[in-house]
Amino acid sequence: RDSLSRIQTTTCPYCEGEGRIKAPMTVLYEACREIRRVAGKLNGKREIICTVAPVVAELIFDEESGYIDFLEDELDVTIVVKTDYKQHQERFIIEPV
Repeated sequence: RDSLSRIQTTTCPYCEGEGRIKAPMTVLYEACREIRRVAGKLNGKREIICTVAPVVAELIFDEESGYIDFLEDELDVTIVVKTDYKQHQERFIIEPV
């Protein structure tokens, strides 16, 4: 049986498998939690920019596009997803505009 750590992480593309980093899906879920937190403090702003690494953006645009639509409806905000090729796979930036 796989450990929780093994399920939630993937082989690190930066160190060619010598270590472990968070899986793109785990990073996406963390970003969505942060979007919810930021949306609760918008003070009239209705747009949130989510900047992520390409592998996470690909996941958002393909497999999880429906979830972003759901979040937009639930939180009454527009979520703009930006890809940053310099962004580390485990990092993301959530900013209201």
